Amino acid sequence: MQLICVDELGRPVKGAAEYHFVIDGEDTRTSLFGDDYGCFEIASISGMLPNYALIRSFQGHWNLGITNPREDKKPHLLNSITVPDAFLWWRKVIGRDTSEPKAGMGVRIGVIDLAFAPSGTLGHVQVFDVDGNRLDPSSLPTASHGHRVCRFVGERGQEIWQEGVATGSEIILVDVSEDDDPTQWDYTKIGAAILTLVKHHQVDIVNISGGAYRKSIDDAGTPYDVIEDKVQYAASKGVVVFAAVGNHSNKRPASPACLPDVVGVGAVGLDGVAPENSRFGKSRLAAEDEEGGISPPDSPERYFHCVSTCSGEGLDAVGPGIGLFLQFEEGDAVIEYEGTSFASPIAAAVLACALAKDRAYRHVFGVARWLYATDLFRNLCIDLGLHPLRQGCGLPTLKGGDAV
Repeated sequence: MQLICVDELGRPVKGAAEYHFVIDGEDTRTSLFGDDYGCFEIASISGMLPNYALIRSFQGHWNLGITNPREDKKPHLLNSITVPDAFLWWRKVIGRDTSEPKAGMGVRIGVIDLAFAPSGTLGHVQVFDVDGNRLDPSSLPTASHGHRVCRFVGERGQEIWQEGVATGSEIILVDVSEDDDPTQWDYTKIGAAILTLVKHHQVDIVNISGGAYRKSIDDAGTPYDVIEDKVQYAASKGVVVFAAVGNHSNKRPASPACLPDVVGVGAVGLDGVAPENSRFGKSRLAAEDEEGGISPPDSPERYFHCVSTCSGEGLDAVGPGIGLFLQFEEGDAVIEYEGTSFASPIAAAVLACALAKDRAYRHVFGVARWLYATDLFRNLCIDLGLHPLRQGCGLPTLKGGDAV
């Protein structure tokens, strides 16, 4: 069985399909590449068909979500994007839509994620293991989840849409991949990674675009309390930890995002940016059906919570988390990403830009510095008019206040 995907002119769309299954109450996902003719095989698991498919184009189209995908002779339409719409909308809402090569200068941002070989616009990123050993770039993959996260944090490109938020910041990534699989997280390494970044690299901010729930962490062999202890240690040294709350519509924020001393970040989008039939557009429509899922009609700009992501206690703020386009050199691919994995580093990098301009920040230490920085972050946030459990203190922006 196949899905056929085309653009407005009927041309085939190349990309990949991410299929979602619910097995024993858990969300399971698998991906398959399409062919050159826009055909995507529909995956199955033990004869079970998926309940959702996310079609991700490699050629500069808005992603498309399909509920209960089944073979259909009628092609599915993926709308083409334009640079102003796709690359700049989220930069405008956080106040970073002009080139600022020195944004965040003097601030150290720690990233806990999957390793990659730094090069090009991310050549300034330093990569270590959890024991503090510098990793040999020749042994690392050229791209990874951590690679994409670092691009949003502080990519140093030639054009504004190739810049991260805190381009002048120092980025230190600690690899938490499984020893035998560099594509998978080992959540038991998070605590050690926090310690390495705080103790050995004296970072100001840590971003963790991953997480799990208490039982799975305990079952993996490392007590959940270890992560909480390391987060508290970071706060005692003045370090603010950000974490993605997770991408499950029916679950509360995962750990470490749900911990009291962590800024748990959820995902939002902006109304009017993308076509209604796109994944972005359908996410906006889905938010209409949820209490406090979208800003009131009389709001100057209407934001919506990405309801396919987590919400609830532990969600402390939000960041742009859908319609996030990255351009890749290989074949000039332009791909849309979404999820709290990218909302979190964007929020963290906004704080980095603000701290870089704040003279008083460098004169406070320990817990006092943590309190100062977290208070500054809250003051950067604007109320979007969403339910508190869907927006926390709001969306951080550099448009106003002392951060400008």
